[in-house]
Formats: sequence, C-alpha cells, structure tokens
Amino acid sequence: MEAHKKCNALLELLGPEWEPSVWHNINWCYCAKRGGWSIHPSSHDKGYTAYLNEVGSGGGGIWAASGTTPEDAIYNTLSKAHDELDSKLAIVSAGEEAAASLLKRRAERTT
Repeated sequence: MEAHKKCNALLELLGPEWEPSVWHNINWCYCAKRGGWSIHPSSHDKGYTAYLNEVGSGGGGIWAASGTTPEDAIYNTLSKAHDELDSKLAIVSAGEEAAASLLKRRAERTT
C-alpha cells in the first residue's frame, strides 16, 4: 500500500524512536508520532506539517507549523510555541508586577 511505503520513508527520515500511523479517511493518510509530536506530509507531499500537543491527547495540536523537511516543520512549530508562551509569560509577569504591593500586604497579614 502506497501510504505504508510513504510512512516508512518518513520514519527513515525521523529515526527509530518514531511510531507509524496509517489510516483511511476518504484517502489513505499517514503520519509519524512520538510523544506529543505528530508529523504529517503537507498536501501533495510537498513538505511536512508538525503538530505538538499534550502526550496522549489524540489528533491535532496546540501548535502546528510547516516546513520543507520534517526538521524544519518541528523547528517552526517549536518557534511558534515559544513565541506564544513568551508573550503569555510577559502578560503574567506584568500582572505580577502590577499586583506586587497587594500580594505583599497579603503575605504580611498571613505571617
């Protein structure tokens, strides 16, 4: 089956730690999985899309990005995740700074 051959070729690129996944959904589809990662061929086998999600959460991903190679797709997905998390951490830091005096008073009352 063509999808199995293509999946095996993808696994050869990624290494032995990755698990194959082949299924039928109108057409035969495939990807490689490891931990929270799922690497899929992009449409018409031109590049790859990497999805990063919680381990064991199933399909899709919290973050996803594409690249011409699986490594590019993974790197782009990690970059996207870091950018999003960095911006959220900046919001939390600003919130902590704005609430610092209130939190300090609360700490003083409980000691």
